[in-house]
Amino acid sequence: MTIKIKYTKDNIGVRFCAIGDVSGKDIIAGIKEILQFKNFENLKYWIVDRLLCTKYDVSSNDVRFIAELGIKGAKRNPDLLMALVSSSDLQFGVSKMYEAYSGEKGHKTKVFRNMDSAEKWIENELLIMI
Repeated sequence: MTIKIKYTKDNIGVRFCAIGDVSGKDIIAGIKEILQFKNFENLKYWIVDRLLCTKYDVSSNDVRFIAELGIKGAKRNPDLLMALVSSSDLQFGVSKMYEAYSGEKGHKTKVFRNMDSAEKWIENELLIMI
């Protein structure tokens, strides 16, 4: 499987890991799984980790649909933070496209090149939210 989903022990965070060859279909299936999580409304953050992704086959139509799913999720959990971590230019660009499509209706989203920066952003934002 190219997508691994890991929830924190306290169920306030989820890490969505894309590993190896990943398609838009794989990503959409993983997102739908998270949106069906029984404690989705209590999640505080969602990290999309594509650092181990070697092939990324996602169309602009896939990105639009993924953004629509994100907007639906934001209606149920408007305070959820989303960090998108990508080391490749392609994935980084697709992440920026996602941000544009979801706009202000989606989750508060930020794109990063490394995990340390993403985790620090989440920590700082959660301190602000308390």
